[in-house]
Amino acid sequence: MLCPKCFKQLHFKNRCFKCENNHSYDVSKEGYVNLLLSKTNSGDNIELVKGRINFLSRDFYLPLVKEIINILTNNFKNEFFKICDCGCGTGYYSKHLKEEIENATLIGIDISKDAIKHCAKNDKSSLYIVASNQKIPFEDSYFDCLLHIFSPIFEKEAKRLLNDRGILILVTPGVKHLYELKEMLYPNPYYNKIDDEILNDFTKVSSKILEYKIDVTLNDFLNLIKMTPYYYKTKKSDIEKISFTGTISITIEFIISVFSPLKQ
Repeated sequence: MLCPKCFKQLHFKNRCFKCENNHSYDVSKEGYVNLLLSKTNSGDNIELVKGRINFLSRDFYLPLVKEIINILTNNFKNEFFKICDCGCGTGYYSKHLKEEIENATLIGIDISKDAIKHCAKNDKSSLYIVASNQKIPFEDSYFDCLLHIFSPIFEKEAKRLLNDRGILILVTPGVKHLYELKEMLYPNPYYNKIDDEILNDFTKVSSKILEYKIDVTLNDFLNLIKMTPYYYKTKKSDIEKISFTGTISITIEFIISVFSPLKQ
């Protein structure tokens, strides 16, 4: 791990990471370390974090976890490998992956301190860091896998971090993803526009569409909104007007793509 100020190696001692230039970063009581130099608390706030925790705890996205596990086990089999969950949020995927894959070392990165705090409290088997995907504080070629689930990717940084056998797993929304949610929010709902993901420094190895339906209660629905960009685009008063009894069915559609870095 590298110091975000001088990019020298960090060494761990007495619950503190310190570099040779004496820059130090304490490990919190929850077990995470904050390497984001900005003092502003960025990313999801505590309300959105709670919504994400509540929705994901219902395991609506467990089929996606299983697909990612299949990709990892097929690529690395019984070899030890290092994976970075880039934009890990509340650590739902990280925790499941670490529980299911014994030969993986997992590191979770997110700019939300509230989200990382939850990760560290609920998963003591992995390291969680407050940091940005734009500058992940690890040396070149450190990781065997980068996982980006609905999180921003910075291609040059991703290429820098992956070693020669490394893979990038990119999960993006499909055409019909959450269409029924948009029907509830907007008078003119729309399908997602899909652009073929082209990464100049990577070769696409595979791509798969995972589509299924989930039945959600009103409480699930409101928590789901907090996980999407629609929460920021919709008036709070309009969200508060949403009401239904029982459950409604919502389409889940993920595009799961695997890339390998181009060789120099």
